Amino acid sequence: LLLPVDAVPEPGNAPAYASYLLRLGWALHYRARDELAAAYAGRAVDLGLAPEDLAVACLLLGLIGEARADWAGAVRHYARGCG
Repeated sequence: LLLPVDAVPEPGNAPAYASYLLRLGWALHYRARDELAAAYAGRAVDLGLAPEDLAVACLLLGLIGEARADWAGAVRHYARGCG
């Protein structure tokens, strides 16, 4: 999941960097660090993800919304991921 520092994609390589940020978001979610996980996943979405990675990011953001009891936000993320 985590790469050596010299193998981390450069921020200029937006698709690879976005995918890396999404993986970091999942790792943080599994460690109950949802604030940081949401920030990484949101940044990955902003950078632009392939459709299948966007669906995964929306799933993560929806799960975080559920954990926060933000039901409307969770539904919004799930709907975006299904689109």
